[in-house]
Amino acid sequence: MLRHALRLRAVGLEFEPDAFLRDSDLDADPVYRRGDPKWSSRPDGAKWSESGFSVGVSDADFDDLAGQIRDTLDFSGITKPSCGGW
Repeated sequence: MLRHALRLRAVGLEFEPDAFLRDSDLDADPVYRRGDPKWSSRPDGAKWSESGFSVGVSDADFDDLAGQIRDTLDFSGITKPSCGGW
């Protein structure tokens, strides 16, 4: 079960998530690295083709768009939307 209705993902072929997160307050889960197994129960199975992480942005219900937007603005530090109202 997903813990967050809205998540931010950061990924890249040359991305180093551990180095990025070292100086960050983000609570990333999961963190994965290129070449590592996708599933710990299958170490010889599929491998990640890129490195990255996910971070929960909103705990609002899936059907609560206004709550997700509010949480996202709080997460990003934006205090006033520049794209108009909703």
